[in-house]
Amino acid sequence: MASRQDLKKYSELLELTPLVEAAYPLVPTTATLRWHRKTGKTYFFLFTSLFIVPTLLATIVFGFVFADRYEAETRFVIRSSGRNATNALTNLLQSTGMSRATDDAYAVREFMLSRDAMRDLVAHYGMREAFSRPQADFFWRFPNFYMPRGEEGLYREFRRMVSATYDQTTGVTTLRVQGFEAADANRLAEGLIRSAEQFVNRLNERSRRDAVTNALGEVKQMERRVAEAQSKLTSYRNRERFVDPAQDSLIVIESIAKLSLDSAETSMQLRQLERAAPGSPQLATLKSRFSAIEAQIGLERTRLAGDANSLSSKIAEYERLVLEREFSERALMVALGSVELARVEAQRKQVYLERVAASSKPDYPAYPYRVLLILLVAGLSYFFYKVVTTFALDVRRHGQA
Repeated sequence: MASRQDLKKYSELLELTPLVEAAYPLVPTTATLRWHRKTGKTYFFLFTSLFIVPTLLATIVFGFVFADRYEAETRFVIRSSGRNATNALTNLLQSTGMSRATDDAYAVREFMLSRDAMRDLVAHYGMREAFSRPQADFFWRFPNFYMPRGEEGLYREFRRMVSATYDQTTGVTTLRVQGFEAADANRLAEGLIRSAEQFVNRLNERSRRDAVTNALGEVKQMERRVAEAQSKLTSYRNRERFVDPAQDSLIVIESIAKLSLDSAETSMQLRQLERAAPGSPQLATLKSRFSAIEAQIGLERTRLAGDANSLSSKIAEYERLVLEREFSERALMVALGSVELARVEAQRKQVYLERVAASSKPDYPAYPYRVLLILLVAGLSYFFYKVVTTFALDVRRHGQA
């Protein structure tokens, strides 16, 4: 139990002290009420103009004005015959031929986004009609109010509705085509794939034609070399008045051998006659015959290997001309073989387009993202509203103070 003194002490501590005069009146004044009314109107105006109106406009535009856009997608790869390396590591180790296939993939992608592909779609697949459907909205339809009506404007619309991306890792090219009708998107995507296939075929035909043309040009050059070598050889024969100096040299050698044999026999007869009958009148005849044979042997040897007009020097030039002709003929045979090889190579397709996923008629529209766009506009509008109201409230408070 607390004592009487403790109770008295507690009562003194709990005794209420009188309130001092407040800096502001506790009862709202007319100015304060007017300030709160203006602030409330400002909040309402800002909320309506910065949040309600943009969100309502976004709902109307994205929900009712913008038309549905369908998207058809197809995927394909560009391959070379006998080469199937497509990943990044293999691309570092691949041969030159496979890198050419990669270059062709980029070339096909650029063609799909080119004016030539657009003109083909306009001429054969009704692209202009597909982009001007009655159900299309004013922003995405062609022609529209912010694009030129000629080919330049149509090409801008084409680039906006068509996309092609190449994946270096997988080697797959993805083609996406938009349209205001599902059938239009699918038809245009199929038309672009067919145009790309024709483009690849033209690349193949050009490479085949270039290969065969180059090989035929090499053959013609070798034929000219063979003709020139044969002409030089014929002129040499006509100038020197013999067909084959090698054969003539064999004849000369045989003649020298025969004369040497006659010389040996005559010399033996002469020695025998000198021993048997030194005074015989046949000695003079044999000596004269022996001298004539030796003189003829000397002439034949001079003809074979003597001065610059000898057969040996002519044989060297003749063999050079013959070797040149044989080399030209062999080069001609090699060139003919390269033509046959080029023709065999022309029978197979060097580069071809292989579809990974064919396009199909889409069941649902892919664009626009109505709910997402409306929520995005609403979120940005609310954020901007909060920023503006916070700034406006601070300004008013400072002004009131």
